[in-house]
Amino acid sequence: MALTYATSHGHDAARFFGPLVDLYECVYAEPPYEEGPDQVSRFRDRLPGEAARPGFTLVTVTEGSSLVGAAYGWTMSAGTGGPAPTATRPPRSARRRSWPSWNGSSTRTAEVRELARS
Repeated sequence: MALTYATSHGHDAARFFGPLVDLYECVYAEPPYEEGPDQVSRFRDRLPGEAARPGFTLVTVTEGSSLVGAAYGWTMSAGTGGPAPTATRPPRSARRRSWPSWNGSSTRTAEVRELARS
């Protein structure tokens, strides 16, 4: 079956919150995360506030009617909410936390979450 990619912004993404929580629960139950109901509940509770952030964008991947992957993030002004700016790109391991703009732009991604299920 073909994969379908879609982009949603802000509160328009709310229609995906239920399937997104289910996907999160499936993905992060596995090692090394081994997250349980408390973490899933925290993820669910934070979604509306994250979707309200300026620049919030959600990209979903569906196969038929099933959500099989997603990534989302938002933008913030450079120099806010993260460590001091550096001239080098952050390591791949930093992709789930905030970091300053590494390319000198006036905005930066504050958070990027990637979820996928095989």
